[in-house]
Amino acid sequence: EVKGSGGAVRIEQLLFDRSQELPKHEAKLLFQDLHLEHFVDLPSQLPPSLSARAVWTGEGVGLRQLRGSLDLVVEPFELAGRRVEVPASKLLVTGTSVQAQGLNVLFAGGAIEGTGLTSLETGEFSADLQGSFPRVEKLLAGGLGGVLSLETHLEGNWKALETNPVHSDGKASIYGLFLGDLRGEQAEATWDLEISRNDDQLSLFGPLEFRADRLLVPGIPPMARASLSTTLRGRSADISLQGSDGPELLASLRARVDWNKLPSISLEGESLELLAGDFVLQSQEPFSLRARDGRFSLNRLMLTSGEGSVSV
Repeated sequence: EVKGSGGAVRIEQLLFDRSQELPKHEAKLLFQDLHLEHFVDLPSQLPPSLSARAVWTGEGVGLRQLRGSLDLVVEPFELAGRRVEVPASKLLVTGTSVQAQGLNVLFAGGAIEGTGLTSLETGEFSADLQGSFPRVEKLLAGGLGGVLSLETHLEGNWKALETNPVHSDGKASIYGLFLGDLRGEQAEATWDLEISRNDDQLSLFGPLEFRADRLLVPGIPPMARASLSTTLRGRSADISLQGSDGPELLASLRARVDWNKLPSISLEGESLELLAGDFVLQSQEPFSLRARDGRFSLNRLMLTSGEGSVSV
């Protein structure tokens, strides 16, 4: 057993056979209270410690000659107040390349499965993940609920997260959507984003699309479809929001949203249009909306309907 500030490793079985050209080796290891921050410099939140059992079978001497497989079972741990389970996973090692197969992570009442590939030499990685959560309210804060399914592809470099963005594309669907009094039959989001980290804040760049069917919003007529098209620009976004009831447009908004100075959020509106039967209300010039700590300010909103107008 080897102990250190980063945890303890118990060698339960070790075999090293040099009788062949490429030496063969097997090992059964038990890791106890392993603190990841002692081994990997990552800016994201890590679990306080991990315990795991590993079974290694391989051959070769030196990192570049190494070939083999590692079966890993991680004991349940707490992350961000949630219990996380990793029942079993398999890693295939070929020199400096590590491939993850059959990764299965259970948390928040759901599961994420995936495969991945990384280089121990360069730090480059790619991963494909699929997830399902029967109750998304257990996963996300804010009151959002429904049945969530998602799939995404990730690429990046874990050695250079501070300087190189991570690329993510994929889609997510929620069935039986609800958020407070808002209800929807189905909602879907698609994205193709570059994710970077600056000053301990995440910045997102790229398109994000959101669509919802049969949306019920208190105070307005039912909408057959609502859509939100967004181009994210770090800590701001250009948005185009539309809601429709069949062929007739009920509402549309084009604006830029900026959250660069959180907790303040600003919206610079380009156009706003509301339709209720034969009544049409339209904005005639740019307007602005500011929000901070539950307080709002609205400026320069000029709405017209026929020959009448109202300025707010």
